[in-house]
Amino acid sequence: MAGPIAEDDQGNRIMWNGQQWQSLPNAKAPGARYLPQSYGAPDKSEAANFNDWRKDQEPGVNNARSTIAQTREMEGLLQRQKTGGIYAVPVIGDVAGMFDPEIRRMEGLSSEAARSKRQPNEGTISDFDARMFQAQVFGKAQPTETNQAIIRANRLAADAVIQKRAFADAYYQTFGNRVGFDEAWDRYAQDNPIFSPESEAAGRPILNPNRQNWREYFGMVRTAGDRTPTQAESDLRRTSAAKKKPEGWTAGLPAAQRKAAMLYKGATGKAGSKANPFVPASLAEFQKIPPGSYFIDDDGTVLPKR
Repeated sequence: MAGPIAEDDQGNRIMWNGQQWQSLPNAKAPGARYLPQSYGAPDKSEAANFNDWRKDQEPGVNNARSTIAQTREMEGLLQRQKTGGIYAVPVIGDVAGMFDPEIRRMEGLSSEAARSKRQPNEGTISDFDARMFQAQVFGKAQPTETNQAIIRANRLAADAVIQKRAFADAYYQTFGNRVGFDEAWDRYAQDNPIFSPESEAAGRPILNPNRQNWREYFGMVRTAGDRTPTQAESDLRRTSAAKKKPEGWTAGLPAAQRKAAMLYKGATGKAGSKANPFVPASLAEFQKIPPGSYFIDDDGTVLPKR
């Protein structure tokens, strides 16, 4: 059994290995302070209780996996069928929704994936998230962007059920029992809400960009594989990182030219001047530019036409 854990004068967590103090991985992880102060082999007397607890989690884990699959389907439907607009108009929106099979399917999936109401401290997510989920409900009248955020939040909430059991496995294998496990997970959930605190002031759901994986939070990253995001986290990162198709007059421009053009958006100087250069989107438009006028080339540079 490994020795006790302490902190050095820099606040790093260190463990006595029988001969010397050694640094622990992620020694400054914010949640490390909520973990037990020593490591130990799993307590065999606790094995039966732990296995019973784990079996009790199985229905919830299976339901969470189903919810994640449903949110993926809903997100796919939202790419084809936008919400809000006419669906936000009283009476007319209800009628339009009745005759739109994709809207009906989205609402059906939303009902299936609806999170059960809970009191604070009873679930796998933070109290703040619980309030947000009660206030923010998927609906055809909601703007598409709002529904997308709710869908992704539901996916992360479902993933939290799966991750809580994964944390329990790691906790038991590392510390030999589950003593303090629930309190540690609650600290993680409260410190890493799914929704950003800005959501309440904004009046719309905003996902928390600083939310940590539990392995990072507790300093339980041991291998490179432990840094691999969960499937739900990967889904969110992929959709967040996906480049949005440019809209409006810049849509057909090369990326460098478009980026440079946006620097002059709203310029009031004379057209074709250094303060307000032309942005030709084609050879035909370039040929119409008077000699001596400035323009933004396709590589983003501002040049005078010779």
